[in-house]
Amino acid sequence: MEASYSCTECAAFEFQPENVAPVHNNRNHFLRSQWNIPWLVYVIYRVVVALLFTAWILADFFDEAGKFYKDDYAIWLVFATNWGFLLLGVCAVMHAVIVLTAYVKSKHCVTGNQSNASEYELLDQDVDGFSSTLPCLMSLPENLRGLDIPLMIFWVLYNCSANGALVVTTSYWTFLVTADKAGFLINTMSRLKHTLNTVYVVFDLLFSATPIRIFHVIYPLFWGAIYTVFNVVYFTNNGLGPNGKPYAYYVMDWRNPLESALTCSIGFILSTVMQCVLYGLYRLRLFVYAKLTHARYDSMTLDDAGSLLSGDVGSPSDDEADNILPAAVRNRAASYSSTETMERETAREKAENGVGLELADVVRAQATPYKADIP
Repeated sequence: MEASYSCTECAAFEFQPENVAPVHNNRNHFLRSQWNIPWLVYVIYRVVVALLFTAWILADFFDEAGKFYKDDYAIWLVFATNWGFLLLGVCAVMHAVIVLTAYVKSKHCVTGNQSNASEYELLDQDVDGFSSTLPCLMSLPENLRGLDIPLMIFWVLYNCSANGALVVTTSYWTFLVTADKAGFLINTMSRLKHTLNTVYVVFDLLFSATPIRIFHVIYPLFWGAIYTVFNVVYFTNNGLGPNGKPYAYYVMDWRNPLESALTCSIGFILSTVMQCVLYGLYRLRLFVYAKLTHARYDSMTLDDAGSLLSGDVGSPSDDEADNILPAAVRNRAASYSSTETMERETAREKAENGVGLELADVVRAQATPYKADIP
């Protein structure tokens, strides 16, 4: 197998200015698992996670406020942990809705074309657990275009919640749990909340196909800045935390502004480090995926390569297509002549008009000259 991208090449790609924006050219990475599992299984996973988070947040909210805040539920919201916990739940629900919507639209697309199935060849390959007729395969990306804005919002919130979970867990187990003996911090529910959040984030990052960008650290930093401003404004205007104390965390007692400012600075540094950790896990996922799937593509044909590199719904997760495709296939895919380009354009016109569409036309329409890219 051809060597993976070097650290220098990855850094050169990651630190391009356009990577600041939450924009990705392949919706698939947010809709499916990195691994070769049926799409329906992934949809069920997302829905179950959303339901579990909803139940857990509600249980924690009422349990913690009832036991430690004398039913003053507003105090639950003064903690950064609960901000992050709530955001994890919002992201889980949002992700479930987006994935479920995409799945339903795709099934509707397939069903809507069944009456015309005799006019087209059936794509005889697994598309994450379901087969699709060719016209549906061609139109599905357009069918999902309405998800672009929600996916952008989700990607921003995902970075905030995943990064925040790692920061909260690290902060809790390194000094909070030993230095602050407040009952609401050392009970079983709190320990679980400060541990399972990161366990979930790591598992979900390795299981899903969601990409991580280093430049997206600006979003959790902004999220942290919002909480810091809230904390300052609330507690410097006679706001009270648990047990009537003028702070949520003893290290953020604004009666000692230098100590509190130092705590916030450490938090921002830690957030930056954790974004690099998330990125490292993301690259590890792609590396393992490339290793495990390389044998599957050793005998891939040029047409197969075109389908894969197109990034269409019918292709597997291809975040590292340059790593998993044999060099010979990539070279052949890059050597399309101008005549073949014209054939692909003709095939696209046929697809749009629904006239004379055949499997070869779809392959030509999907296949594009391959340009090396680091996802």
